Amino acid sequence: MAIGHWSFVLCHLSFVLCHWSLVIGHWSLVIGYWSLVIGYWLLAINTNNKQRTTNNEQQTTNNKQQITNNTKQR
Repeated sequence: MAIGHWSFVLCHLSFVLCHWSLVIGHWSLVIGYWSLVIGYWLLAINTNNKQRTTNNEQQTTNNKQQITNNTKQR
């Protein structure tokens, strides 16, 4: 009787540990997935901002050149 009881207790503890390992593993995967999604999203925003900065710098250069050209024409 005592051996059967302890076998059941050990089996139950094994099941509980396995269950919580799966739960923790699942949520680790979920958190990891969303971290990647957010990381890619932030990277895309940063890349877009860099492109805008480059475009703005090019436009500033073009504007300065146009001002220089207009000044020379006068």
